[in-house]
Amino acid sequence: MQYQFSMNESVESVTRKLVALCKTQKAPESRAQMFRLFQLLCSMKFDFYLILSILCNLNEFSTSELKIILQASPSPDQILQPTPQNIRITIPRWTPSKYHSGRIADIVTDVYEKIDRALPGIYIYNSNLNPKNARSLNDLYVLVIVENSIRWYDINRRCNYSFSKPTITEEVYTHVENSFM
Repeated sequence: MQYQFSMNESVESVTRKLVALCKTQKAPESRAQMFRLFQLLCSMKFDFYLILSILCNLNEFSTSELKIILQASPSPDQILQPTPQNIRITIPRWTPSKYHSGRIADIVTDVYEKIDRALPGIYIYNSNLNPKNARSLNDLYVLVIVENSIRWYDINRRCNYSFSKPTITEEVYTHVENSFM
């Protein structure tokens, strides 16, 4: 019997291999094990942001998997209204490299539309994912949307933001308040 994992491997290496295994094999038990490992590592205070950056390599996420990510997430550093200006604030560095996910204005628009439509999923944005030079600095940003929760993760800076839409009553109150000013 050939083993896929060695006891001498690092936790990061095992996690990366398990994600790769989940991508190549459509085995639901491997995927479930991956998320149990994710929960275990997070509960043991391993670096959530590093684990999330590895987990992002999986294809498509179910609602229950997205909820697991949000449950393990550190508290947000800030809660913001989802405006293009606030979205741009959460992206402190975006390179002009040809290896980015798009122009910064297009990224902000894309994020805003996904939040506005509440499109469930996990979305990855790279500022400089240079395949020719793995040592080049890449700022990785991850957007997670599930039900009423919206999180923006800045992987390199180890911080995250929650975007919350105002409730209908807050919107009406603000509109009424502004119309009398």
